[in-house]
Amino acid sequence: SLGIAMGFLAVSSNVGFLLASLIAATLDSALSGDQMADWGYRIPFFLALLPGMLLIRSAHAMEDTPVFKHKVDGESNSGWASQREVMR
Repeated sequence: SLGIAMGFLAVSSNVGFLLASLIAATLDSALSGDQMADWGYRIPFFLALLPGMLLIRSAHAMEDTPVFKHKVDGESNSGWASQREVMR
């Protein structure tokens, strides 16, 4: 339902913010200012690689909804006009 989806969105964004804050605080306490400036700022980007790759893989594995497929198949032209119609 829409309520569950919106609740999940709110909770997951707050959990992500909390994890990012914890990682930043851990790195700040574990590394010196020079280490952070030299290479430490790269660690969060490397930590984001695995979840990012998993999300991309799962997004490509998902199938389009029948309504979306029907809408795309019904369009005679391709390009921006058809994309605007699909997004309506």
